[in-house]
Amino acid sequence: MICIDEVFYMSIRQWIDLLDSDKQGKVRYAGNELLKAGKKALPALLKAARHPSSRKRRAVAYLLGRVTPSQDVFEALKYCLSDEEPKVRKNAAISLGTVGTEDVLDVLVDALSKEMIVWVRPSLVLAIGQIGGEKAHAALADVESQTEKEAEALRKALARTEQIERVCAWAATPPMNASCYVSCPDGFEDVVAQEALSLGLPEPKIAGSGLLTFPKEVHPKQCFPAMRCIHQVRFLIGRRKLKKGDDKAFLEAISSILSAPEWIPSWREWVALEGKLPFRLAIHGKRLKKPLFVSLLEEVREVCGGYEWEDRPSNYMAELRIESTSKGVSIWCVPTFMEDDRFVYRVEDVGASIHPVVGACLARFVRKEDSQRIFDPTCGSATLLIERALLDEGTHLLGVDVSPTAMASAKTNIQAAQLSKRISLKKADMREPIEMEKCDEMLMNLPFGIRSRKQDKDLKQLYLSIFRTCKRSLKPKGRAAIFSANGKLVKEALGPVRKAFHIREQRITHTGGLQLGIWLLERK
Repeated sequence: MICIDEVFYMSIRQWIDLLDSDKQGKVRYAGNELLKAGKKALPALLKAARHPSSRKRRAVAYLLGRVTPSQDVFEALKYCLSDEEPKVRKNAAISLGTVGTEDVLDVLVDALSKEMIVWVRPSLVLAIGQIGGEKAHAALADVESQTEKEAEALRKALARTEQIERVCAWAATPPMNASCYVSCPDGFEDVVAQEALSLGLPEPKIAGSGLLTFPKEVHPKQCFPAMRCIHQVRFLIGRRKLKKGDDKAFLEAISSILSAPEWIPSWREWVALEGKLPFRLAIHGKRLKKPLFVSLLEEVREVCGGYEWEDRPSNYMAELRIESTSKGVSIWCVPTFMEDDRFVYRVEDVGASIHPVVGACLARFVRKEDSQRIFDPTCGSATLLIERALLDEGTHLLGVDVSPTAMASAKTNIQAAQLSKRISLKKADMREPIEMEKCDEMLMNLPFGIRSRKQDKDLKQLYLSIFRTCKRSLKPKGRAAIFSANGKLVKEALGPVRKAFHIREQRITHTGGLQLGIWLLERK
């Protein structure tokens, strides 16, 4: 494996040369470095699209699908689409489907008509489907599949390009014969229950990690999108315990549930829709080999088809969600036809931004009803500031960040939320002391240097300085919520100021594939 220290200062030309390696680890690493270089690497990538080495051309055809689209990129990918090497053509098709526009549609359709390699054709079909539109749909309608894999790709592409005019809504008088569940970030179940009560809803019961259930008289539209601290509403189709964790036991449990599914038979009493209900299958917590997944998909299609459900990977109105945990298997129906306008203020974003639902949970978690001034020392694109401002009209908030990009994004989002009069921004480096008024609350989504190749520069110094500011600026009985995946660093940096605070709570949540710690401090 290539040593990071040895190649860190490699030139763009050396990274391009490394794409010709027979070691996939080196090729992936070189590709990532070229993508990080951005526009500076583009001329070299475009030139390498015509290199004699097919390995290099194949890598370039893939990378061009991950850069900012331009006419030069399109021309290079069109050239790769007629390459003599099938793997280059396949990668070029995938990339054109990702970054292309209707201008490249004719080229893709022509390439499909000429393509003789059966394992390349599905990628061309899917690329045409990704471009979308009536013209793409008409072109796909004339395609004759040569393999089962191409037929499946064609089905997906046609579904994606079909112009659906059907309108789906909740029935005027649903039967209320099933309980509505809501999912949320794990560790915040009590926060969600508090939000429900604040909206005048009955208190939901905790039904599992990140899951709550309401009494049957509560309609889904009372929960979503009114509740900001939930991900989605859902209905239980069935659950089974697993004695074994192997694939056979998993599939048998699913078959058992589907043999007598709950909620699905009565879906038309809940939903007003002409025709079949388009759905997609999603599996969480379990990875199946492709033959097993295909077999499962066929079973799901057969069972759900009997209830007038139609499998559509695009333009679907519900998700059939299979979840596998250490406790067993559960199958849910997650309605997706409801419009979610809760976080439309997020016009711009920055790297490592907090998920808005987690942000809404943190805002409620730290909230004191008598708070007036609230401070976020690492505000990013202002999600925490906005969510906290929306809870109480009388609050005034200040956000600080060292990044000009973050400041620009935060300003845009605050304006979109119409909160510019209550939320102020200041560009500053929190490693240095700043002058500010005493505050009642602090919200901190701290950088933690987990996903980057190296830790953020002076991360420990940043934590120490922020916690000193917290000690200095929080009023007595004031609260601070800390959110970070670097629990070890949080504890180390809290050490020098620990005596100034009561640690009221410590929690764990999971988001974006990471485990994150949550600390609630109260100033003595």
